[in-house]
Formats: sequence, C-alpha cells, structure tokens
Amino acid sequence: MSFKTRLLRGGINVFILYHLFAIYTYNLPTSELKTQVSRWTKPYLNILCLGQNWAMFVAPGTQNMYMEVRITYADGTQRVRSIGRQDYKGVWEQLINERSRKLMEYTFDTAHKDHYPQLARWAVRKNARETKCRVVYAEVLRYWSPIPAPPEGIHQPPIGKWYSEVSYKTTADELFNPKKKGQP
Repeated sequence: MSFKTRLLRGGINVFILYHLFAIYTYNLPTSELKTQVSRWTKPYLNILCLGQNWAMFVAPGTQNMYMEVRITYADGTQRVRSIGRQDYKGVWEQLINERSRKLMEYTFDTAHKDHYPQLARWAVRKNARETKCRVVYAEVLRYWSPIPAPPEGIHQPPIGKWYSEVSYKTTADELFNPKKKGQP
C-alpha cells in the first residue's frame, strides 16, 4: 500500500472518529465537559444541520390532541375535516399529512386562535369539491386527552379521557365576507 493511500485512509478514519465524537458529546447532558468540547464540535454540527438534540423528538405536551372542522350544510348534513389526526392513515398518508399535524400542533394553543377562521375556510374549500350544497356554518373543534404517567412497571400509559370544545364557530357569510374594522 502506498503512502498516499495510507494517508487517505488515516484521514478518513480521523474524520469518522471526530464525527462520532461530535454527535456523542452534543447529546450528552449539560456538563462542564460538554461546554468545553462544544466549542470545537458545535460549529461543525451546525454547518451540517446535525445540531439537534433529543428534545426535537419529544411531544410539546403530555397529551394526545387533534382538531376538526365540522361543516354544516343547508340540507342538514355535516362533514368533518380532521386536522393533524394520524391514527387512521397509512404510512404514505401520514408522511403527506405531516404538515397538517405540525399546523395543528401550532394552532391547538388558543393563543393562536386568530388562525381558526383560516382553518375553517380551508376545510370548507376542501369539501366544496365534494358537495354543491350551501354552507350554513363551520366550527373548529379541539380534542385532547391528557397522558398520565404510567404506573410503576407498566410500559404503556393508560388512555385518558378525551375532552373537546368548540373553539370557533362562524356562519358562511362571516367566513367569506369578513367585516372590515370600524364597520357595523
């Protein structure tokens, strides 16, 4: 083996070891060692977009949640459009619906309730392709179920009670002809 080949292999080995060391130390709990080492590893991980810790994979709260828009038509029928619900979808549909789930996580908090009219409009437009009946009103509903801590020795937490509330309700006229500020 030539000197050039040995040098190249050595460089590749050093790179792989540095890469593994950087990822390992980035995921360590906060400590003095992590603080010292991160000065050398953090810029490298950020450039490669690998600087994400395990908190990225943790749910934002300790509850199951989803949202629905319930649309009521002039003939009395109702249609429901789920937002962020993944449990009844196949793998491919879950992948496509991931953006909807992230949107639901953001808008579920009532601090973002100013987005509820847009959610209702979106659902009405989606369902407009399926029916020609006039919309009477639309409701945005939030559903949640707290996830209690599992009892000692049990790996699956018990299923909690589901709660729901109508977070926004509007008529079709208000939905598509919103009043401007200052108008009666």
